[in-house]
Amino acid sequence: MPAHLESIYYYPVKGLPGVEIPSCAVRAGERLPCDRRYAVGPADLEFDAAAPRHVRKQELFVLMKNAELAEFSLSFSPKEQHLHLSHKGQTEVDASLSTPEGQSALAGCISRRLNAAARVYCAPDHGFTDLSHKTVSIINLASVRALAKALGCDIDKRRFRANFYVDGLPAWSELEWMDKTISINGINMEVYRITDRCAAINVDPTTAERDRLLQELRRARGNLDMGVYARTLNDGSVHAGDAITLPENL
Repeated sequence: MPAHLESIYYYPVKGLPGVEIPSCAVRAGERLPCDRRYAVGPADLEFDAAAPRHVRKQELFVLMKNAELAEFSLSFSPKEQHLHLSHKGQTEVDASLSTPEGQSALAGCISRRLNAAARVYCAPDHGFTDLSHKTVSIINLASVRALAKALGCDIDKRRFRANFYVDGLPAWSELEWMDKTISINGINMEVYRITDRCAAINVDPTTAERDRLLQELRRARGNLDMGVYARTLNDGSVHAGDAITLPENL
């Protein structure tokens, strides 16, 4: 099958599982709607919603430190900001994160699971992304398969927590997209940075068990590069299955 967008994900709460969607609106210079809209971190984190700052992931409760977060499953309604969060089949939170009550419920749930005082953080038009500017993250599934073959194991694509998973391309060809523009359904995206992976990929998204995939990636490839970041250049929409147009000089 030709190069195409295989699936789309966003992550309403940083560190918690993502939500797969069939399509989404895209705006120039923005992240995906509701992506990393909320975060949970220590109750004493310095963060002013009236003047939000970029928060490093090390300051928050995230998979690289807290593998237990992968034990949750969730659904999310962007319109109402309603989160349904369950843990091993039992509902833990069923409330809107736009309300103090909903945020308190989520903070209490995470506090109990991690045995640490927690608080939910958010601010208008702010995302708790790894980079300080607004981007879309992309993973080439052929690269995931090539890494899995080299390591002799299965690798769940969800470990890489991308927004766009693409397929129908040669393995590792995305690393040649630097400073070039790709297009998906008329949405132009400037690829400008390779993703340097962290210990979050060591956490199995199904079992919440931790392994050494990060170290094995370095051993197999000589670096921690897996995936790229892109800036969206125009408004529109994308859908799972959309064709990808690559630069002519590739």
